[in-house]
Amino acid sequence: MGIIFACVNDTQDCIDYTKNVAVNLNGEGLEVNTESFKAGMFSGGEFDPRFLQNITEDKIFIFAFNSKEVFPGDLRSRIIDTAYAAYSNGANEVHLVVPNLSYSRADRDVSYYDKDSTHYNNLFGRGAIAKCQADNFKGAGIKSVFTMDVHSDIVQNYYESIGIRFHNIAQDEVFLDYVKEMDNAVLLAVDLGAKDKITKLKEMTGLSAIFLEKIRKSPNNPDELLISVAGKSDDFTGLKGKTLLIPDDGVDTGGTFKKACDTIMAKGIDGEVPKNVIGMFTHFWAILNPSKTLDRFKDDKIVLTNTIPLVKGFENDNITVLKTEGLIAKRIIEKELVKEIIV
Repeated sequence: MGIIFACVNDTQDCIDYTKNVAVNLNGEGLEVNTESFKAGMFSGGEFDPRFLQNITEDKIFIFAFNSKEVFPGDLRSRIIDTAYAAYSNGANEVHLVVPNLSYSRADRDVSYYDKDSTHYNNLFGRGAIAKCQADNFKGAGIKSVFTMDVHSDIVQNYYESIGIRFHNIAQDEVFLDYVKEMDNAVLLAVDLGAKDKITKLKEMTGLSAIFLEKIRKSPNNPDELLISVAGKSDDFTGLKGKTLLIPDDGVDTGGTFKKACDTIMAKGIDGEVPKNVIGMFTHFWAILNPSKTLDRFKDDKIVLTNTIPLVKGFENDNITVLKTEGLIAKRIIEKELVKEIIV
């Protein structure tokens, strides 16, 4: 039984990510093949996945990335097509590695809310596409999904409720090593939905924390976003001379991040403002629509991961990019390949 990595994106940074995960696994005594799959296209523009060798009884790991070239709907189709091609050619199992899981923010429908609520009105007529996608992957025979800092537990429940093993690398794992190096810092949760994640990171690092409350008057409109301080950890001793760290699962328009920064810098906490602010985003969704949002971040110090390929020319001295291939490799071994380790 062999192990095949199949990257459905044909851009070099996505292929390199896939190969880097393989290098990590090969270093643990596994033999991973990254050269036996081609992400091709038919002349009419349809995706043409092709395995280049006999894969009978092999384990297939599909690698899939949201990027400027491949948007979520196309990516979902490529994943399903590749899984079908794998089973059609005798694969034993198919697993999915998708560092940034599409549609994770489309995790609810109107059944979650009262009819007179703002959320109900915003979701009226829509569906929980995250659940739809989970059902699609189940139908394609995908056995497990590996991802990072998924938007909510609801998404994980969709997958696990239909028998797909869901391996989520949490936010505290993503940023732990970086935050541990910051000995004079304070964590900030941009809204109450992030409180549990920030609390866990606080417990692992010993830093204090501030918790904000966010109220949206309309979706993705920073001018109609209200932010206030909802609480502070008991060990909070002030902001003076400290770095304020703002971890979040992702950033799109940057409205919440900017509003949080403006609120803290203008009003302070107990009359104090931080020395500087660092935004920390597992998924930099803003890169997928650069013409509208990237200018907002040109002067900010931010920490990103490589779950979404950056566009050329965006890199500068204010940006730190954390590599995540090692985290993915470790989780694959722990959850799906522990029996294949060669001693």
